[in-house]
Amino acid sequence: MGWGGIARAQRRCYPGLNEPGEISRHLRTEKRRNELKKPPLKPRSFERHRMKFPLLKSQHTKYPRKAVCPQCRKRKVLEPHSMAIFEGGAMFMDRKRLNGGLHDQMDGFASITWHGAHDTGVGQDRDIYTSVDFARDCRGGQFEVYFCSISCLRAFFNSWVDALEAKIQKEKRRNAKCRT
Repeated sequence: MGWGGIARAQRRCYPGLNEPGEISRHLRTEKRRNELKKPPLKPRSFERHRMKFPLLKSQHTKYPRKAVCPQCRKRKVLEPHSMAIFEGGAMFMDRKRLNGGLHDQMDGFASITWHGAHDTGVGQDRDIYTSVDFARDCRGGQFEVYFCSISCLRAFFNSWVDALEAKIQKEKRRNAKCRT
């Protein structure tokens, strides 16, 4: 079919539009409208399993227990494999000898917190204070989590922030119910 046949077919499909320029303009406008209706694409995520926070508590200060990445659950971690490690904590210091280490009376923690504006402060999600613990009461004051790659480590941090955003939304709904 030549260009003339295509134009006739388009005119049959779009009877109100007579000129080929009008038809192509109409099709471009329709395409833009459809693109606006579609939800935006989510960035490619390596998150395969939703994490339950806190990951570490009490005497469990290393995660995962099995030598498999906690994010993708496909590749191996721990020695002798490559890995990205998220670790934190404190050491009980002996200042006289300038050394330190784990101490049973120390408990480690890690969390991210949202502190919304209040009183005369300015900012979004006002009057909301919430946090998501990653590690809570880790004996000895230290913790570590092993990931198979930087991508899985990034996905983990993204899921941690997503969990905080979900808690903020939950608090907003709770506050809205209280005000009505």
